[in-house]
Amino acid sequence: MASGNFFQSENEAVLKSIRPYQIHGARFFEIGFSLPSDPGDSVRRIRVPDNLIYPDARVGDRVKIGILLGNVTHIVKVED
Repeated sequence: MASGNFFQSENEAVLKSIRPYQIHGARFFEIGFSLPSDPGDSVRRIRVPDNLIYPDARVGDRVKIGILLGNVTHIVKVED
């Protein structure tokens, strides 16, 4: 469920894929995720630097993704 306004929001999601990669020595992740409102097997994709996601992220984790002006600000794990 999204919370916030048009410019800033935090969305609950489930991680579907995590692919690390490097550009000039800087670490990044391509993250596949789905929102509860997404139909079927649809997967959204984002790319983030490694400092925006918690350590040891795993496929299947429930997370909150923070967005500010269309940019990811953080990805945190939702504790059960």
